[in-house]
Amino acid sequence: MDIHSFEEESIWYSPDYKENRDLPDDQQFSVCIMPMSKRQLHRLEEKHSQLSRSGKVNYVKRYNKMRSEILESCVTEVRHLTLVVSKGGVKSQVAIESSEDLIKHAPDVILDDILNVIKDQSLLEEGMPGKSDSQSDTST
Repeated sequence: MDIHSFEEESIWYSPDYKENRDLPDDQQFSVCIMPMSKRQLHRLEEKHSQLSRSGKVNYVKRYNKMRSEILESCVTEVRHLTLVVSKGGVKSQVAIESSEDLIKHAPDVILDDILNVIKDQSLLEEGMPGKSDSQSDTST
């Protein structure tokens, strides 16, 4: 896993997709990610548990919706990604410049990889949730 610090809570991550990590650092597809909130983390783990028990399509749709919400809120920047997309039988290249573009065009393997890194970043030592749900949590 190729992770670079950016700010106090955010990191740059270069997904292990195709030959991405073989490229020079300044050409690698990378995303800047923030940890998810405790609430988001709990909901994600709950959906994973439901999926493993049932595998029903309805849960898959809910999981995909929740994954999109988390990626949209936690991916703050996307660099160096262009994907070939097909629309109406016509292929074209699309520059991915935001979390919304990423969610809309990237394959599930990329989205799930990024989501797993966000989840890992959201846990502190020994599996304790990281980022609080409100920025005003200042317990003493």
